[in-house]
Amino acid sequence: MVLSGWVASTAHAQLWSWATETAISRFTPEDIDLLKATAADALNNHPDDTELTWKNADTGHSGSVKVFDTKEVSGQTCRQVFIQNNAKTIKGSAQYFVCQQEDGKWQVSAAQ
Repeated sequence: MVLSGWVASTAHAQLWSWATETAISRFTPEDIDLLKATAADALNNHPDDTELTWKNADTGHSGSVKVFDTKEVSGQTCRQVFIQNNAKTIKGSAQYFVCQQEDGKWQVSAAQ
């Protein structure tokens, strides 16, 4: 699935960088699936300055994904993406620069 490794590694990094008091550390597998699907849709199907939201009615957790600043870097399509996550009263956000790989997956990149 597009983004599966990226979102998993992002979730893992956020979990350990901020201990256990992050929104994403409270997410259920269904929350993660909604986040991944929203990010994939935003990155693959929408122009710059598009913000998509998601919400899990069962948990009340929610978030948004905003894509912007698309450019080519070394033959790859790359985009800035801003992700916000909410788990009840805990909120978190992060910005990433991601590039689309040959297999269609998006991966965090150091190049900008």
